[in-house]
Amino acid sequence: MKLASCPSCTAQLPEDSRFCPRCGSAVEPAPLRADGPTRTVLDRTPASPSVTPRRTDVTSAGRLAASDSGLAARFVAGQVLLERYRILGLIGRGGMGEVYRADDLKLDQPVALKFLPAAFSEDRGRLDRFYGEVRIARQVSHPNVARVYDVGEIEGQTFLSMEYIDGEDLGTLLRRIGRFPGERAVQISREICAGLAAAHDRGVLHRDLKPANVMIDGRGRARITDFGLASVVGEQVPGDVRSGTPHYMAPEQLEGREVSVRSDLYALGLVLYEIFTGRRARDAGSMAELLRMQASTPVNPSSFVADLDPLVENVILQCLDPDPENRPISALAVAAALPGGDPLAAALAAGEMPSPEAVAAAGGAGAMRPAVAAACVAFVVLGMVVVAALAPRASLLARLGAGRPPDVLVDRAQEIAHRLGHSGDAADRAWCYGTFGDVWDWIKDEEHPERRALLRPGGPTLLHFWYRESPTAFDPRNWGSVVTTDDPPLTLGGMLRLQLDLQGRLRSYISIPKRELGEAPRALPVDWRPALDAAGLDQVTLTPSAPRWTPPVFADTRAAWEGSWPGSDLPLRVEAAGLGGRVVYFVVAGPWAQPDAPGVGQPKGKQRAALILNVFFLVGALTAACWVARSNLKAGRGDRRGALRVGLGITAITALATWIEANHVPDVVTEWVTLQEALAFGLFFGGFVWVLYLALEPFVRRHAPNSLIGWTRLVQGRWRDPRVGRDLVAGAVAGAALLACLSLTYLVADLLHLVSPEPYRTALPTLLGARYIVAVLLSIPLSATASALVLLFFFSLGYLGIQSPWTGRAIFFTITAVMTYLFRGGGNPALTAAFALVGATILTTIYARFGVLAAFAMQVFSQWSLPLTLDLSVWYAPTMLAATAVLLALVALAAWTAVGGALRRVGG
Repeated sequence: MKLASCPSCTAQLPEDSRFCPRCGSAVEPAPLRADGPTRTVLDRTPASPSVTPRRTDVTSAGRLAASDSGLAARFVAGQVLLERYRILGLIGRGGMGEVYRADDLKLDQPVALKFLPAAFSEDRGRLDRFYGEVRIARQVSHPNVARVYDVGEIEGQTFLSMEYIDGEDLGTLLRRIGRFPGERAVQISREICAGLAAAHDRGVLHRDLKPANVMIDGRGRARITDFGLASVVGEQVPGDVRSGTPHYMAPEQLEGREVSVRSDLYALGLVLYEIFTGRRARDAGSMAELLRMQASTPVNPSSFVADLDPLVENVILQCLDPDPENRPISALAVAAALPGGDPLAAALAAGEMPSPEAVAAAGGAGAMRPAVAAACVAFVVLGMVVVAALAPRASLLARLGAGRPPDVLVDRAQEIAHRLGHSGDAADRAWCYGTFGDVWDWIKDEEHPERRALLRPGGPTLLHFWYRESPTAFDPRNWGSVVTTDDPPLTLGGMLRLQLDLQGRLRSYISIPKRELGEAPRALPVDWRPALDAAGLDQVTLTPSAPRWTPPVFADTRAAWEGSWPGSDLPLRVEAAGLGGRVVYFVVAGPWAQPDAPGVGQPKGKQRAALILNVFFLVGALTAACWVARSNLKAGRGDRRGALRVGLGITAITALATWIEANHVPDVVTEWVTLQEALAFGLFFGGFVWVLYLALEPFVRRHAPNSLIGWTRLVQGRWRDPRVGRDLVAGAVAGAALLACLSLTYLVADLLHLVSPEPYRTALPTLLGARYIVAVLLSIPLSATASALVLLFFFSLGYLGIQSPWTGRAIFFTITAVMTYLFRGGGNPALTAAFALVGATILTTIYARFGVLAAFAMQVFSQWSLPLTLDLSVWYAPTMLAATAVLLALVALAAWTAVGGALRRVGG
């Protein structure tokens, strides 16, 4: 037997002595063994040799006492306990008791019996707590946890009956083989995490997780055992905090501060360290040395294993962080962070916000099968065909008739102006299509649904073509420098404005007289017949009337007539004025026309309240977005690079669209100003989207990062990524379905003789040609991006504080259904509600299944405002079909990208 010297009186005593028999001083034990049994901490307070040292917490000496492993077994093989358990032999011993293998004679199955130390039975309070903890531990049923069956007592000794696992404990196995290969190590680690998570879900803290308490059963599966020190979360007794094996205790547990889920995760990190490296993270020889080591993270595991996956090292070191707040929040978070796990799930489970790079790396390839991609493209084409086929019922332009091409209407306007005496020496000209707002408001009045029948060719002039001339270059003051009917205002002598219906009939005429020196012209009789003929009116059918409307230009002669609108019994009124024998003012109006008075034409009642609320909402939303964006930037949460790219993209597209649509003149200075205004317009909206992105994207990335996978890849420039193509195709399918459903509501209304919804108005400027088509299409990404982001924010709110994602989706579905119903113009309420439900279903499915990129593509389709028709005899049909074919070609390209080149490989 080896002898040791007492540090106080130099007496010789056996090496395993714990106290000196001469002076009673505590003797320094042998170096700590991390693979030893569960230990408790010994009090250094001097005691009499006849007094048994009491088990306490850490003392000033800071030494750990080993268990008395050399004692004989309490029970012998063959002994039957309680007429139920036949002892087969002792299989383990530690500071927390002895474990025997036995047969349960009643159930005829092997079990493990763990007899607790006698101190447990003598401490009634501790024993009661132990019973409560066992009651909870019995509920932990998981393939990676050894089941606890029951608690019993024999001869005053408390024992547990547990599931017997025929295998080898992990500590012994690691000492024998060194470390596990990579894939096997990940598998075992996942199983340990799963078992520990199952215990934590039931509110059970293991408190003694170490390799010796993990069994590898006969099938190679990891099983967590020995819940003898387990406790209930939040119910630990302060004096019992440091029960366990010191080498596998978290710093806060070893210092006696607390035991929590993250304390178990610290022990889990130490176990994983050994699994992947074959080494212990810390081999301290004393308590003081152990405390010093725990103040910092251990040596990186990659120092011992050169090919260790960085994901493994990262999660291990995160578990071993001295600060519990910096550790993962759950064992499932650890499992998800291991190779092959879901990085988004790992980040969310860890309570962290995944980085944009992690979002882009998640989700897999996302490729589509060629057959599925082809079917999607076919569905989109079919949807657009349905929209074009139902356009005569759904589109306002198609219902009123295509009329004449713009070139013909320009010639007609110039001809009328010449016949009415207007000089043709114009320096600038402009023209476009538009809508008479007062006529539209009169027809769509819900109190008079019968007026919808007037939306037909030959009815009241709702759509019109306006033509303007100016003796100088037009200088509009609106954003975008676009000439409109009233901008720039009619103030210069020689300015002209005509408004024709789509068949070329005159509906409004204003000619500003030129300033002339000399005497004022004499009042001469005016021949009104050319103006009435241009309007398609027969003076014989009209009744002269007293003029009522003051002309907007100086005139010396006025006239007025009343009659009926051609082809109907609607009242009609014509007001005219002349100067110097020629017409300077002429207007044809119906019952919708009102005299100019304060408040006329201004929104009232609910409409005014809605506009005011809308302004306050936009200003408030922008203010809140700026504040949130600033907070995200300061906290480092915002995706600066992604926001910059999106903002610059919107700036470039919007500026280009604005410049294309702007009025251009052969003057360098004016064109330079127009370019500056286009850039300012683009920068404003680009900045708006930039702020919106910085405000909303971090929130979405925190709560619903899967919605951003395809979008983030696109923003990062991965144009040919299959996931990007798949999301775009899915959005195109949803958008085409939404447009088709919208068109079908008009067909259903006609078949069931219901009040039809308001016909949708196409982008009339696109009728002017390719330049305006490009400008209108370039403006779609701005509204589509803003709409997709705002709706995604509302979708993500469903994940905030709600456990079930289905509940969040139901909330989003309800919001979008109500919004669609409220903003859908007129029509039968039941039909409108049905469309709102269909639209909300499509929108919710897109956000839940695909995310914001698909929603963006859907918004592009839903805002596709080009007039479509299958009647190739209509003058605009070839141009619009060509533009739609370009859109469908982009969908086909996205489908090719989604396939990931599979079609090319098959063809090759």
